[in-house]
Amino acid sequence: MLLTMGRGAGKNNLSKEELRDNKRERDAANYQRKRTEITRKNALAQIAAPIIACPCGLTYKNYKEGKRSHYKTHKHELWEEETEQGLVPLVCQKIKQANNTETARLFINNHYLDNNKFSAAEKMGYVAKFVRLLNKLPDKPPPPLRKVKLFIRKAKPDTN
Repeated sequence: MLLTMGRGAGKNNLSKEELRDNKRERDAANYQRKRTEITRKNALAQIAAPIIACPCGLTYKNYKEGKRSHYKTHKHELWEEETEQGLVPLVCQKIKQANNTETARLFINNHYLDNNKFSAAEKMGYVAKFVRLLNKLPDKPPPPLRKVKLFIRKAKPDTN
């Protein structure tokens, strides 16, 4: 019959809390030892990171903190909200003057200004109401059909 000694399963018979504390101390010591190397590496990565143009109209450096901070900006959040609500296609569908995304975007920005919505935060709060207003409008009529003439030419017979 085998008898086990110690406090139970674990490395060197240490409890889970003691193992966790030891790992925390090791990690802190390693970080302190390599802190200058880690900060230099992160700074070089930040400098060398490529600049990305976001569809919201802003740019950001493509590293973890730059991307995260860009996604938290009001302008990017407004663009996400407008995209989720389908605002640009809805304006193209309902407004007669808006035939493409550029004119729809211009109409949206003018509508924000007409309703005294100047900051991105104010615009974000207004998007849902704007979508409700657009949904109440009738669809614009389809463009008139144009007559197209087709000319069919007979192929010349092969003389080979």
